[in-house]
Amino acid sequence: MIRPCTEEDIPQITELEKLCFPICWQEKDFRYELKENPYSHNFVEEEDGKIVAFGGLWVIFERGEVTKISVHPEKRREGRGQRMLQKLIDMAEENGCEYLFLEVRPSNTAALELYRQNGFQDLRIKSDYYADHEDALEMIRILGGEAVEEDPGD
Repeated sequence: MIRPCTEEDIPQITELEKLCFPICWQEKDFRYELKENPYSHNFVEEEDGKIVAFGGLWVIFERGEVTKISVHPEKRREGRGQRMLQKLIDMAEENGCEYLFLEVRPSNTAALELYRQNGFQDLRIKSDYYADHEDALEMIRILGGEAVEEDPGD
């Protein structure tokens, strides 16, 4: 079941983060998102009292930004990432977002496949984006508007 994140979830989310990402947010980062960032919407999926997925979204006027989607390594390929992404898309649409953006490592092929299957399109490369110097691929999905047409010359 996906539900809004609470402060009590932070220790489990922090542990999940360590399992999912080589460079991860710390407890203070999640606490900021929950307690101080007025643009932040955060959700967890829980199973048997354990958090198995996390998703974060910023809503700033007509723009939404997916900040995180984390799925426990033992719970992947079960549709959890898809459900969390859909929750974030729905939340962005409910808040009047016209665009939804995210950054992803080009080496994260599973995430790229998920995002492309859900209508995200490549926007640009952000060079040396991550702390370990890997680039990020910025992606966009148009919400409730016209689809971005590809240039036939590409």
